[in-house]
Amino acid sequence: MHLKLLFILLAASTSLGAQNKVIIIDAVSQKPLAGVNITWGEKNEGMVSESDGSFNKEFLKGIKEVIHFSHVGYDHRAIYLKEISSRVAMKPTPKSLSEVVISKNALLTAVQIIDSVQAHVTDNYNFDITNKHFFLRQKDEGGVEQLDVHIKKSTIAEFDDDFAKMMIAEMPKENDFLTEIMGNHYGNLKKQKLLIKQGYKAYDTESNGYLENYYKKLEAIVNNHVKSDSYFKIRTGLLSFKTDANEAFLKDGEVVDVRNDMGNAKKQANFFLNDRKEMLGDVFEDVFLRKDSDIDFLSDSNKYDFEYLDDSVIDDTDVYVLSFKPKSKKKYAGKLYINQDDYSILKADFSSIKTLFSFKLLGLSFKEKSNQGTIAFEKNSDQMYDIKYIKKIANIEFGIDRPFVIVEKNKHVKGRRTQNKVKFDMVLKGNFQSRYDYVVLDRQSISSSVYENVDESKSQQPKDWKKHDDNFWRNTVEWPDIEATIQNLGQ
Repeated sequence: MHLKLLFILLAASTSLGAQNKVIIIDAVSQKPLAGVNITWGEKNEGMVSESDGSFNKEFLKGIKEVIHFSHVGYDHRAIYLKEISSRVAMKPTPKSLSEVVISKNALLTAVQIIDSVQAHVTDNYNFDITNKHFFLRQKDEGGVEQLDVHIKKSTIAEFDDDFAKMMIAEMPKENDFLTEIMGNHYGNLKKQKLLIKQGYKAYDTESNGYLENYYKKLEAIVNNHVKSDSYFKIRTGLLSFKTDANEAFLKDGEVVDVRNDMGNAKKQANFFLNDRKEMLGDVFEDVFLRKDSDIDFLSDSNKYDFEYLDDSVIDDTDVYVLSFKPKSKKKYAGKLYINQDDYSILKADFSSIKTLFSFKLLGLSFKEKSNQGTIAFEKNSDQMYDIKYIKKIANIEFGIDRPFVIVEKNKHVKGRRTQNKVKFDMVLKGNFQSRYDYVVLDRQSISSSVYENVDESKSQQPKDWKKHDDNFWRNTVEWPDIEATIQNLGQ
């Protein structure tokens, strides 16, 4: 995990100044509004206001499009950056003030509806072990806003401060990576095994060609000075890892993923599988049916306020639409779509209202600023509800302020094994957004013995990042269902 975190840190960007703080308030009560969705652009990039209703205006710097402000129970606002001062006021929507629901059977309050949902959880949802035919996509988009490198010592003449400044100036400030897998997902909400049938890792989804030229310059210098059978030891304080020098940065038009050569030898053989399992585990942490989920409006409902918003229809099913928001220190607010017949939650939209996690130690910093998404269910052949789709969008900030040492060693050279050494200090700040889309295409119940006998080692293990190909999945029979599900539920 630490090595992967270090890799991600190299594509991260800066936290923003407090002097640009803006407060979003209720236009009537003048009180701050937490959890307001702030979005812009065709990619629907965004963030949410903090627990005190604040956000940093500097994060919007350079945005020319209209910026949208939306929140459950308030009228939508659309304004330009130049119109934003120190406060943004939002007007309450009159219909959100309704407290009582006229149901099919009686007058119910929002709290009574939630009580009915809780009473029917075990009857409505499938908690058994299943074999799910699934698709999982992770798309990372990030940008570096600050990167300073000072070369303190180098045995390779070309690797000096002037070279570092040139490479920093030419380094792509925006980059994106896409990872997609399809296969079988065995288990339940907590136990998970994967058998990956197809895996795909792509870079440069915008087709800007930003990596090829950059890495070729590095390769030219490395190839002139590094022996073909060498390996690199990279140290930064207490952290140390090793990677082979035989492979180029680019191979047959693909970006070599050096993370496969780092860390524990047993994990290297199944690096891609373990990485995807960890990512899928992160996605499933958002499922509110889990007792350990931070989205715990059901298991700890007395610490939330629930409000009836409207009636609606999902797939010809009448639903109540309720909002939930925390009374105290809880982290999430959102909207629920509840079946009026059996009190099952068919869909839940959620959004964090405060910074979720922050870490800073020994020159490394990490902040999970926000998390939002959707969970949708469908009935199986046993008339129980199973997960159909999960969307998760996480916004992360990273930083590095540490010394590094890269040592080239060669065990086939007689005498001194150390061939070259580069010592440098690095300061890096940045951010990135990860979006996950998990789609269940089919499922069947299985026994515990079948689950235990699943051989994950047969999974496909793509190693390098391919140039993005829009047609990679087009010939699979599942693709129309995948596209339709993400389009209908993930927007």
